[in-house]
Amino acid sequence: MRSLRDAEIRPFASGDEAQLLRSFSEAFAAVDPGFEPWSAARWRWQFVENPAGVRLMVAFGEDGRALAQYAGVPQRALLEGEEVTFTQAVGSFCLPEARSLGRTSLFVQTGLAYAEEYVGPGGDAWTWGYPVRSAQRIGERSLGYERVREQTMLVAPPERVVATASSATAIEVGEFPEEVDALYARLAPRHPAVCERTKVWLDWRYARNPEHRYRIATATRDGALTGYAVVRPMFFQGERRLVVCDWWCEEPAEGALMSWLCDAAREAGVSELAACFPHQAQEFGAWQSSGFHVAPTSLVLAGRSHTRRAPLWFAPRWFTTLGDSDLC
Repeated sequence: MRSLRDAEIRPFASGDEAQLLRSFSEAFAAVDPGFEPWSAARWRWQFVENPAGVRLMVAFGEDGRALAQYAGVPQRALLEGEEVTFTQAVGSFCLPEARSLGRTSLFVQTGLAYAEEYVGPGGDAWTWGYPVRSAQRIGERSLGYERVREQTMLVAPPERVVATASSATAIEVGEFPEEVDALYARLAPRHPAVCERTKVWLDWRYARNPEHRYRIATATRDGALTGYAVVRPMFFQGERRLVVCDWWCEEPAEGALMSWLCDAAREAGVSELAACFPHQAQEFGAWQSSGFHVAPTSLVLAGRSHTRRAPLWFAPRWFTTLGDSDLC
């Protein structure tokens, strides 16, 4: 625990939820006129019920009011075969009237306390995010974050997508089958760095999300799971699109799942599909061959490595989809 003049900085504790949610809504409404207050269920789901753990450093005033929060969403990952934790920095705030407490801003002090508690040897191996411009400046100047890459997206109208012939069958499901753990274990070694895609994580991330409904499809061949896809119709980068939140499959599943994506886009009444992959991922080239084209986004991936690897090491080697973030 730290004291900063009129603020107490410490890890989250049970009973903090109501004050944090109140100040969270106040802080984000002040900078975003279109901000819709979070429900208590969404806040608990995002920050407390995550099966990978809790990453919350908080600052409270003497009157018990929550002044700041530095938060993350942890996810278990494989980093060159080693089991580690990656954490997306998300949902952090500082009330405007509290920013100048102390010689260093309260937000930065809370972020530094967060790093001491959760990262480094024995802690998170990689912290990252898609920050807004002001947060990016603070992160680079005071918290050790570096710019990793400008995020592009792949887009296509469903009528232009060419799905390859497939011996697999795609069906829509409400939650993930137990076999998804074996699929993750089988495919994860393809990537030097990749976040967990087990049933426990996927069901929490998509099937039990209290705010958004996702459509989930699995592909099987001869009764064996060969892949899955997760989508959500939403406004993304200025237009309503069917966003591919996650895509994880072997070759027999690709054509079947791509056909399902196109059907889902037509049913949602959207004019385009959109997905994000790293440029070095197999999907980045394969999807272009299927009719997608590359388009820019306003997103910049920033990160801080807590291993011997520089942040730029992750740019070509870390397999990511939008569902690894909170953007969909």
